[in-house]
Amino acid sequence: MDPVKKPQDISRIIVLGGGPAGSFFAIFILQMAKATGNPLEVIIFDHKNFRFAGPKGCNMCAGTIGNRLANRLRDLGVPLTSQVIRHDIQGFTFHAQDDWVDLKGGGEAKIYGVFRGGGPRQGQEAGEDQDISFDQFILDYALKQGAKFQEGEVVNIQLTDDQKPRVWFRLKGSGSAQIYEADLLAGAFGVNSALLNKFTFGYQPPMTWHTCQSEIRLGKDYIKERFRDMIHIFPIYSNNTHYLAVTPKGEYITVSAIGPYIKIRTLEDILRNSKISPFLPPSWETTCHCHPQIPITPAKRPFTNQLVILGDASYSRYLKNGIESAFDTAYFAAETALHRGISAKAFHKGFDKRSRQKFVWDNMYGKFLFKMFEYVFTRKVFTHPLMALLKEEQEEKMAGEKPLSEILWEMFTGEVPYWQTTRKALSPPLLTKLCYSTQKYWWVQRRAT
Repeated sequence: MDPVKKPQDISRIIVLGGGPAGSFFAIFILQMAKATGNPLEVIIFDHKNFRFAGPKGCNMCAGTIGNRLANRLRDLGVPLTSQVIRHDIQGFTFHAQDDWVDLKGGGEAKIYGVFRGGGPRQGQEAGEDQDISFDQFILDYALKQGAKFQEGEVVNIQLTDDQKPRVWFRLKGSGSAQIYEADLLAGAFGVNSALLNKFTFGYQPPMTWHTCQSEIRLGKDYIKERFRDMIHIFPIYSNNTHYLAVTPKGEYITVSAIGPYIKIRTLEDILRNSKISPFLPPSWETTCHCHPQIPITPAKRPFTNQLVILGDASYSRYLKNGIESAFDTAYFAAETALHRGISAKAFHKGFDKRSRQKFVWDNMYGKFLFKMFEYVFTRKVFTHPLMALLKEEQEEKMAGEKPLSEILWEMFTGEVPYWQTTRKALSPPLLTKLCYSTQKYWWVQRRAT
């Protein structure tokens, strides 16, 4: 069989993974196919049911959605609803040394907290209280567009040049695997999947950090009083941990520890013995935890004839915007398959080059920004004057633009490309202002002593 099929000859697509990347891909390609009058059968395989609470439904993600992605979802026809949103978040609270400052976006800037599965282990399953996980919400919309969903286990994958790709799939509750053939396989399984190791055509997964995430049930009233509808950022920079992010979600907080290799014991020690401990009650305990892998480099060759790998198993934004990265790579893959073809050459030009242009170059700036953030917020000589300047900006003592606040907002929401934020951070007027503020702060401190 000639693998360079014309788009109109594609009839069946199998999507390996029912998370956001897989569901977005199914939505995009089905909508494009309807617009061109090309009937498609799209089958989504996944071993998880996103309606369940705990590990069997969890997709291991901090679960925050910014304004930009919320608007793109609305334009796609999937506006976020109150059933999906677990918390309306107003901004960030940055903690450094013994100080803190609130940082809120201007205008209608908002952040939404969601669960990627049915919630923590001891929570209700989605549907009992009319709430639904984000992943199930997007998957349901893909099914409305005409996709089919099968829950079970992918046993084997076969790719050859002389026949269609094959997938051995064992349905949940079934003893034997069935063989499915397709014109195209879309790998949307993510970096936390064992499927990463089932390909031998030259694909190399991204390098990852072994992070840790825990859910702690504190109650809505306690969370409202102590965390005030804000995501709290704590720079740590010890025990392989770079920073902690605490995200309120209704009855729970989600604590995300970001760093190269973090265990749950390390995270719990930090929570009990660092500046975050006063925010927690004496008797708190972890309700549920997981160890997500997050990509820190791009994949190599995430495509071949009749197969494309999308989502964070291929390309993703550095440390941020995993769901929106899935949105982008899913669109690139779907548009390529339906309008350019499903050969390796087509995916190289239409998917891989566009993904690399969007993520790889910009991520280098992202790494620089987070390194600069680490350098500044681990040194008292910079931290105190910077926090004072941030407070002045937020209290509107300074007229006009608020560059330092904008930089931190852009870094942690991911609403702006890293290269633009870097250019703003290195602008001569801002650097001059920071030098002046630092000298002024320490001069005042010396006079006071």
